[in-house]
Amino acid sequence: MEFCKLNRLEFLDLSQNHLFGSIPSCFNPPNIEHVHFYGNRLRGPLLLAFYNSSSLVTLDLRGNNWAGNIPKWIDTLSSLSVLLLKDNHFHGKVPIQLCKLHSLSIIDLSQNMFSGPIPSCLRNLSLPMQTKKILEILFYRPSIEEDEPTRIMIGNLEMDSYYLVSYLEEVIEFTTKSGFYSYKGNTISYMIGIDLSCNNLTGHILPKLRNLSEIHSLNLSHNKLIRVIPSSFSKLQYIDSLDLSYNNLSGKIPNQLVELNS
Repeated sequence: MEFCKLNRLEFLDLSQNHLFGSIPSCFNPPNIEHVHFYGNRLRGPLLLAFYNSSSLVTLDLRGNNWAGNIPKWIDTLSSLSVLLLKDNHFHGKVPIQLCKLHSLSIIDLSQNMFSGPIPSCLRNLSLPMQTKKILEILFYRPSIEEDEPTRIMIGNLEMDSYYLVSYLEEVIEFTTKSGFYSYKGNTISYMIGIDLSCNNLTGHILPKLRNLSEIHSLNLSHNKLIRVIPSSFSKLQYIDSLDLSYNNLSGKIPNQLVELNS
Protein backbone atom coordinates (compact mmCIF):
# COMPACT_ATOMS: atom_id res chain seq x y z
CA MET A 1 0.00 0.00 0.00
CA GLU A 2 1.16 3.54 -0.77
CA PHE A 3 0.43 4.56 2.83
CA CYS A 4 3.14 2.17 3.95
CA LYS A 5 5.76 3.82 1.75
CA LEU A 6 5.87 7.10 3.70
CA ASN A 7 9.26 6.29 5.09
CA ARG A 8 10.22 9.90 5.86
CA LEU A 9 7.08 10.65 7.83
CA GLU A 10 7.64 12.15 11.30
CA PHE A 11 4.23 13.65 12.19
CA LEU A 12 0.81 12.24 11.31
CA ASP A 13 -2.52 13.72 12.40
CA LEU A 14 -5.72 12.20 10.97
CA SER A 15 -7.88 13.13 13.96
CA GLN A 16 -11.65 13.70 13.84
CA ASN A 17 -12.45 12.20 10.49
CA HIS A 18 -14.62 9.25 9.48
CA LEU A 19 -11.85 6.72 8.97
CA PHE A 20 -12.71 3.08 9.59
CA GLY A 21 -11.04 -0.30 9.38
CA SER A 22 -7.62 -1.01 10.81
CA ILE A 23 -4.16 0.48 10.43
CA PRO A 24 -2.17 -1.54 7.89
CA SER A 25 0.36 -3.71 9.69
CA CYS A 26 2.97 -2.56 7.18
CA PHE A 27 2.68 1.03 8.45
CA ASN A 28 5.88 1.54 10.39
CA PRO A 29 7.78 4.67 9.29
CA PRO A 30 11.26 4.45 10.81
CA ASN A 31 11.32 8.08 11.96
CA ILE A 32 7.71 8.60 13.07
CA GLU A 33 7.48 10.66 16.27
CA HIS A 34 3.86 11.77 16.72
CA VAL A 35 0.69 9.90 15.66
CA HIS A 36 -2.86 11.18 16.23
CA PHE A 37 -5.88 9.09 15.15
CA TYR A 38 -8.26 10.62 17.69
CA GLY A 39 -12.00 10.55 16.93
CA ASN A 40 -12.40 8.09 14.07
CA ARG A 41 -13.98 4.64 13.72
CA LEU A 42 -10.80 2.61 13.52
CA ARG A 43 -11.10 -0.86 14.96
CA GLY A 44 -9.48 -4.21 15.48
CA PRO A 45 -6.53 -5.19 17.66
CA LEU A 46 -3.18 -3.45 17.47
CA LEU A 47 -1.14 -6.02 15.62
CA LEU A 48 2.22 -4.94 14.25
CA ALA A 49 1.50 -1.32 13.37
CA PHE A 50 4.06 0.81 15.26
CA TYR A 51 5.99 -2.29 16.30
CA ASN A 52 9.52 -1.34 17.28
CA SER A 53 8.91 2.36 16.50
CA SER A 54 11.64 3.48 18.85
CA SER A 55 11.34 7.14 17.80
CA LEU A 56 7.61 7.38 18.60
CA VAL A 57 6.92 10.01 21.28
CA THR A 58 3.13 10.45 21.08
CA LEU A 59 0.53 7.78 20.32
CA ASP A 60 -3.04 9.12 20.37
CA LEU A 61 -5.69 6.51 19.52
CA ARG A 62 -8.55 7.94 21.62
CA GLY A 63 -12.18 7.73 20.63
CA ASN A 64 -12.10 4.79 18.24
CA ASN A 65 -13.19 1.15 18.32
CA TRP A 66 -9.88 -0.51 19.05
CA ALA A 67 -10.24 -3.80 20.91
CA GLY A 68 -8.14 -6.59 22.32
CA ASN A 69 -5.16 -6.32 24.62
CA ILE A 70 -2.43 -3.73 24.63
CA PRO A 71 0.26 -5.69 22.76
CA LYS A 72 3.20 -6.98 24.77
CA TRP A 73 5.57 -5.34 22.31
CA ILE A 74 4.50 -1.92 23.63
CA ASP A 75 7.84 -1.80 25.45
CA THR A 76 9.63 -1.54 22.08
CA LEU A 77 8.38 2.07 21.88
CA SER A 78 11.34 3.19 23.94
CA SER A 79 10.83 6.95 23.39
CA LEU A 80 7.10 7.00 24.13
CA SER A 81 6.11 9.91 26.36
CA VAL A 82 2.35 10.31 25.75
CA LEU A 83 0.05 7.27 25.47
CA LEU A 84 -3.64 8.05 24.92
CA LEU A 85 -5.99 5.09 24.49
CA LYS A 86 -9.11 6.58 26.07
CA ASP A 87 -12.63 5.59 24.95
CA ASN A 88 -12.00 2.34 23.10
CA HIS A 89 -12.72 -1.33 23.77
CA PHE A 90 -9.35 -2.50 25.02
CA HIS A 91 -9.55 -5.23 27.64
CA GLY A 92 -7.38 -7.59 29.61
CA LYS A 93 -4.85 -6.54 32.21
CA VAL A 94 -2.83 -3.35 32.13
CA PRO A 95 0.43 -4.84 30.82
CA ILE A 96 3.56 -4.67 32.94
CA GLN A 97 5.47 -3.87 29.76
CA LEU A 98 4.27 -0.27 30.19
CA CYS A 99 6.56 -0.04 33.19
CA LYS A 100 9.57 -0.44 30.93
CA LEU A 101 8.73 2.81 29.12
CA HIS A 102 10.78 5.12 31.29
CA SER A 103 9.92 8.24 29.27
CA LEU A 104 6.16 8.02 29.88
CA SER A 105 4.71 11.27 31.19
CA ILE A 106 1.00 10.97 30.37
CA ILE A 107 -0.97 7.71 30.39
CA ASP A 108 -4.69 7.74 29.60
CA LEU A 109 -6.31 4.29 29.50
CA SER A 110 -9.71 5.49 30.72
CA GLN A 111 -13.09 4.35 29.40
CA ASN A 112 -12.01 0.89 28.33
CA MET A 113 -12.56 -2.57 29.79
CA PHE A 114 -9.27 -3.24 31.54
CA SER A 115 -9.52 -5.60 34.48
CA GLY A 116 -7.34 -7.05 37.19
CA PRO A 117 -5.07 -5.18 39.60
CA ILE A 118 -3.09 -2.02 38.96
CA PRO A 119 0.45 -3.18 38.11
CA SER A 120 2.73 -2.57 41.08
CA CYS A 121 5.57 -1.63 38.75
CA LEU A 122 3.80 1.61 37.78
CA ARG A 123 5.49 3.12 40.81
CA ASN A 124 8.75 3.00 38.85
CA LEU A 125 7.56 5.46 36.19
CA SER A 126 8.60 8.55 38.15
CA LEU A 127 11.43 10.16 36.19
CA PRO A 128 14.50 11.52 38.00
CA MET A 129 14.71 15.22 38.79
CA GLN A 130 17.96 15.69 36.89
CA THR A 131 16.33 14.84 33.55
CA LYS A 132 13.96 17.81 33.61
CA LYS A 133 14.16 20.08 30.60
CA ILE A 134 10.87 21.94 30.89
CA LEU A 135 11.37 25.55 29.86
CA GLU A 136 8.14 26.97 31.23
CA ILE A 137 5.44 25.86 33.64
CA LEU A 138 2.30 27.95 34.12
CA PHE A 139 -0.73 27.28 36.29
CA TYR A 140 -4.24 28.65 35.90
CA ARG A 141 -6.97 27.93 38.43
CA PRO A 142 -10.49 28.12 36.96
CA SER A 143 -13.47 29.60 38.76
CA ILE A 144 -15.69 27.24 40.74
CA GLU A 145 -18.48 27.53 38.18
CA GLU A 146 -16.35 26.35 35.27
CA ASP A 147 -16.48 22.73 34.28
CA GLU A 148 -14.86 22.74 30.87
CA PRO A 149 -13.15 19.81 29.17
CA THR A 150 -9.41 19.68 28.97
CA ARG A 151 -8.14 22.11 26.39
CA ILE A 152 -4.87 21.56 24.59
CA MET A 153 -3.01 23.70 22.10
CA ILE A 154 -0.54 23.01 19.32
CA GLY A 155 0.88 26.29 18.23
CA ASN A 156 -2.18 28.41 17.52
CA LEU A 157 -4.57 25.46 17.19
CA GLU A 158 -6.88 24.79 20.11
CA MET A 159 -9.07 21.72 20.58
CA ASP A 160 -11.35 20.40 23.29
CA SER A 161 -9.34 17.27 23.86
CA TYR A 162 -7.07 15.90 26.50
CA TYR A 163 -3.53 16.17 25.26
CA LEU A 164 -1.74 17.11 22.08
CA VAL A 165 1.96 17.53 21.51
CA SER A 166 3.68 19.76 18.98
CA TYR A 167 6.21 17.96 16.85
CA LEU A 168 8.45 21.05 16.72
CA GLU A 169 8.34 22.11 20.35
CA GLU A 170 6.19 20.37 22.88
CA VAL A 171 3.47 22.66 24.21
CA ILE A 172 1.06 20.78 26.41
CA GLU A 173 -1.77 22.42 28.30
CA PHE A 174 -3.20 19.92 30.73
CA THR A 175 -6.33 20.49 32.78
CA THR A 176 -7.30 18.60 35.92
CA LYS A 177 -10.28 19.20 38.19
CA SER A 178 -8.27 21.69 40.21
CA GLY A 179 -6.60 23.78 37.56
CA PHE A 180 -4.98 24.30 34.21
CA TYR A 181 -1.34 23.67 33.36
CA SER A 182 0.77 24.74 30.44
CA TYR A 183 3.99 22.83 29.80
CA LYS A 184 6.37 24.22 27.23
CA GLY A 185 9.78 22.91 26.37
CA ASN A 186 11.73 20.49 24.26
CA THR A 187 10.65 17.50 26.29
CA ILE A 188 8.31 16.43 29.06
CA SER A 189 10.66 14.81 31.51
CA TYR A 190 8.48 13.92 34.47
CA MET A 191 5.18 12.26 35.21
CA ILE A 192 2.22 14.58 34.57
CA GLY A 193 -0.78 12.30 34.84
CA ILE A 194 -2.19 8.77 34.93
CA ASP A 195 -5.86 8.16 34.13
CA LEU A 196 -7.15 4.62 34.61
CA SER A 197 -10.74 5.65 35.31
CA CYS A 198 -13.88 3.92 34.01
CA ASN A 199 -12.51 0.41 33.76
CA ASN A 200 -12.98 -2.79 35.76
CA LEU A 201 -9.79 -2.67 37.80
CA THR A 202 -9.83 -4.63 41.04
CA GLY A 203 -7.69 -5.09 44.12
CA HIS A 204 -6.35 -2.40 46.41
CA ILE A 205 -4.59 0.87 45.72
CA LEU A 206 -0.88 0.26 45.95
CA PRO A 207 0.85 2.27 48.72
CA LYS A 208 4.01 2.29 46.62
CA LEU A 209 2.33 4.57 44.07
CA ARG A 210 3.69 7.25 46.42
CA ASN A 211 6.92 6.83 44.44
CA LEU A 212 5.23 8.87 41.69
CA SER A 213 6.26 11.87 43.74
CA GLU A 214 6.10 14.36 40.86
CA ILE A 215 2.74 13.33 39.43
CA HIS A 216 0.17 16.12 39.02
CA SER A 217 -2.98 14.11 38.32
CA LEU A 218 -4.04 10.60 39.31
CA ASN A 219 -7.51 9.35 38.38
CA LEU A 220 -8.57 5.86 39.49
CA SER A 221 -12.30 6.60 39.68
CA HIS A 222 -15.13 4.34 38.48
CA ASN A 223 -13.39 1.03 39.09
CA LYS A 224 -13.79 -1.77 41.65
CA LEU A 225 -10.88 -0.95 43.94
CA ILE A 226 -11.18 -2.01 47.58
CA ARG A 227 -9.66 -1.49 51.04
CA VAL A 228 -8.27 1.78 52.34
CA ILE A 229 -6.77 4.93 50.86
CA PRO A 230 -3.01 4.60 51.43
CA SER A 231 -1.67 7.11 53.95
CA SER A 232 1.51 7.11 51.86
CA PHE A 233 -0.30 9.31 49.31
CA SER A 234 0.89 12.23 51.43
CA LYS A 235 4.19 11.75 49.57
CA LEU A 236 2.56 12.94 46.32
CA GLN A 237 3.81 16.44 46.96
CA TYR A 238 2.92 17.87 43.53
CA ILE A 239 -0.53 16.29 43.17
CA ASP A 240 -3.30 18.72 42.18
CA SER A 241 -6.03 16.27 41.20
CA LEU A 242 -6.62 12.97 42.98
CA ASP A 243 -9.85 11.19 42.03
CA LEU A 244 -10.71 7.91 43.75
CA SER A 245 -14.48 8.27 43.50
CA TYR A 246 -16.92 5.46 42.63
CA ASN A 247 -14.91 2.54 43.96
CA ASN A 248 -15.43 0.21 46.93
CA LEU A 249 -12.93 1.86 49.26
CA SER A 250 -13.47 1.67 53.01
CA GLY A 251 -11.93 2.82 56.27
CA LYS A 252 -10.99 6.28 57.42
CA ILE A 253 -9.71 9.13 55.29
CA PRO A 254 -6.00 9.30 56.22
CA ASN A 255 -5.02 12.38 58.19
CA GLN A 256 -1.88 12.47 56.09
CA LEU A 257 -3.89 13.63 53.08
CA VAL A 258 -4.10 17.10 54.61
CA GLU A 259 -0.37 17.34 54.02
CA LEU A 260 -0.94 17.43 50.27
CA ASN A 261 -0.25 20.81 48.70
CA SER A 262 -3.39 22.72 47.80
